[in-house]
This record gives sequence, C-alpha cells and structure tokens, in this order.
Amino acid sequence: FRFKMADDTVPACDTLSHHVIPTERVGALNVWVQGDLSLAQKQESRDSYCTFLTVHDVGVNHNAWLRFINSPAMAQIREKAVFLHVDLMGQEDQAEDVTKDYPSMQEIGEDLVNVLDTLRVKCVVGLGEGAGANILLRFGAMHVTRCLGIICINPNPAPQSLLGGIMDKVLKMRIGDKPMTAEQKQMNQKNVQKLMDAFEARSEVTSIIEKSLKCECMLLAGAKADMHVKGLDAIFGFW
Repeated sequence: FRFKMADDTVPACDTLSHHVIPTERVGALNVWVQGDLSLAQKQESRDSYCTFLTVHDVGVNHNAWLRFINSPAMAQIREKAVFLHVDLMGQEDQAEDVTKDYPSMQEIGEDLVNVLDTLRVKCVVGLGEGAGANILLRFGAMHVTRCLGIICINPNPAPQSLLGGIMDKVLKMRIGDKPMTAEQKQMNQKNVQKLMDAFEARSEVTSIIEKSLKCECMLLAGAKADMHVKGLDAIFGFW
C-alpha cells in the first residue's frame, strides 16, 4: 500500500506493510510498519532515521496514528522516520471475539519487546496515548536498552481510584455517547470493552517509573484536561 499526499506527491515514509507477530504472553499482535523497515534494521542507516513504536488508546486502533502521521504537520518527521503501529489484542479491524482473559497493561508492556525482536529493530522511541501511553511507560521501564525515549499523551498513571475512575468515565463518555466513526464500526466492540476493563484494572505504574524508567520522557495533556494534568503531576514527582 502506498500513501499519497494532498498534492499527489509520495512521501518518503510511503509504504505500509502488515505483520502478525507472536508474543510470549499476550498472543499474536497485528503490527503495521509505515516506511522502509530496512532503514530501522541496518546499522548504517539507524543513526539517520528514527523508529517510533506507537500504541493506541481504548476505542481506536492503528488507524488513529496513521491519520496523525499522515497529517501535513508531520511531513518533515515522516521523511526521516519509520513507524511501527501496534494494534493491541483484538483491536484490529474485523477482529474475531477475544475469548481468553485479556492481558494486563504490565504484560502487554513487557511483551512489546517481541515486536522489536521479530522485526530486528534495535531500539525505538515510544509514542502512545491513554492506555497506549501507560503501556509504553511499562515497556520503557522493563526494556531500558531498547527504548530511547517515550512521548506520552494522557498516560493516566494511577490505578482505578477516585481520580482514575473519573478519568476513565470521561473516556467511556468519549467512546459510548458519541456516534461511532467509520473506523470504530470496523472494530469489534466486545473486544474494545475487554481492553477498557483491562485498563480500568491496571496496576499503578508510578513505582515502576521511579525505580526503572531511565529514558527521556515527554508527558503531554491538554491544558483544560485537569484530571489528566493531575496524572502528569504524579509522574513528574519522580523526576
């Protein structure tokens, strides 16, 4: 598959390839590689190109990241980057029902290294939103030599609590009260609920960050999203 920009030019990061990658505990993950994977694999080109590992939030999948990466604002970064877009278990388009217990946020974070190993990618910069950001914080803490940095959008580090519960209710409102988009209609909503339940049952990640996270981490939240900002304050307290 090849992308085209609005002016019909083809960007450097123009290809999209699909990979189904087995992991140790969370099952097979669908991974979409945007760009020339060989640039992330070869030693002579690794220093010139940045490889991003993206993980989506609840209620969306890799398509949300594709839409963002292909926006005009990302044009210059696309020219020098390769993106590994992970669909969490059962969140890919037209997915069958997940019948087993959904893995925890910690298990997913730890098993993401299998994606790098299978694709023969040495290290990445994590890019995640919501549940995906929470997962990448765990990945970065567990695999310090494979993660150069993490960009976290609304990571919501707290376990289910008064603060976490309010933030998760906001997420549910975003998913449940609005008409589904065309992309969401392609997703298995039973599996979306399973991911939501796993995210609500997450363990706290702040102690893991305090002890083990060594890489640079950029934390982002909307200025008007007071609950998310408080979540960021909890993380910043450890630096």
